[in-house]
Amino acid sequence: MQEYIDITVRENIMATGSTVESPCVRNCCLDDDDICMGCFRSLDEIKDWSSCTDQIKLSVLKNCFQRRQLKKQGNNPLSE
Repeated sequence: MQEYIDITVRENIMATGSTVESPCVRNCCLDDDDICMGCFRSLDEIKDWSSCTDQIKLSVLKNCFQRRQLKKQGNNPLSE
């Protein structure tokens, strides 16, 4: 399994120059606040992903995780 992951990471680096993979789960559907219900990125984060640095991508992933956690708790972070 680790070998597969290593190969996938290498392929991603070769294809994009980045070690941070997109959180896209191919379940693209935006809510009323333009947040993807699949990966929890904002429309701007999705649009800008390919041009972001790895540091920014990691920040976006952190935001996605926080949005997902808030959604599980029944809170909408953008509606408050």
